Amino acid sequence: MPLTPSEKTTRLNKLGFNRESMIVQIIELTKPPKETIFGIYTCFSKVHQGLMVSGIVPDSATSLDGRLQRGDHIIRVNALNIAALPGKRAYEVFLKEMQTKTKVRLVVARPFRVEKSETKIVPSNILEDDEALENYLVAGNKLTSLDKAFPEGNVQKNDASRNLGTSIFTTDNAILQTIELSKPVLDMKFGGATHWAEYHVGLRVCRIDPGSLIHHDGRMQIGDYIIRINGHNLAKMVGKAAQEVFDSVIKTSNKVTFVVARPIPNGGKIVPSNILLDEEEVKKYLK
Repeated sequence: MPLTPSEKTTRLNKLGFNRESMIVQIIELTKPPKETIFGIYTCFSKVHQGLMVSGIVPDSATSLDGRLQRGDHIIRVNALNIAALPGKRAYEVFLKEMQTKTKVRLVVARPFRVEKSETKIVPSNILEDDEALENYLVAGNKLTSLDKAFPEGNVQKNDASRNLGTSIFTTDNAILQTIELSKPVLDMKFGGATHWAEYHVGLRVCRIDPGSLIHHDGRMQIGDYIIRINGHNLAKMVGKAAQEVFDSVIKTSNKVTFVVARPIPNGGKIVPSNILLDEEEVKKYLK
């Protein structure tokens, strides 16, 4: 029987999720010889169930694998559904598995905010192409929106020829979103910091200041890639040049339009958050 709106809210609150949809991914990790840890820091809440990744040890097996991210929610470890356990108990079960096993299978969920009118799933290899990107952004052209694409949760593989060069994008698909923000006064800060790499194009969001405009808006997340800012295509600029353009726009503009991309892990699935406590529903999505 379908869940009522109040039942959905109750399930989301138990998990501490503030998003109705999540990207769910299976990650299998192997502990290298002579290593004693997988390198995952987690945190839990006294009032919420399950665990959240709070940090990853540099150069650990998890860091080198690259798929698990800070802020991910751990739903399962091996066959154990820790999303159904109170925080402290979930941590104890997780810690035991990580300490006693050399191989672990994690099911993790990554939240994202859905604004159906402005959020699209696009192939990553179009993000540096001005014309192709414009086709996805302009109304009236063929768009793949979250409410119509992949209704069963499967993210499709992009079969187009990949030619990303020094691109930061390593996944077949990304969630593309337009975010418009306005400062009440010019000397106010938007409240975010970005990271760039010498040999990669574009910028990545590495910090969002608590209480800032970006924080209160809630759509931009740590790990997002900024593709455009006020019409400037940062995905075509190598790191330092992209940062200089970004800084100039942020300092001199009252209103900023960001186009941000969030990579969807290859093999990841988009699922409703309220199924993550239901063992049978989770199995259906993971098949």
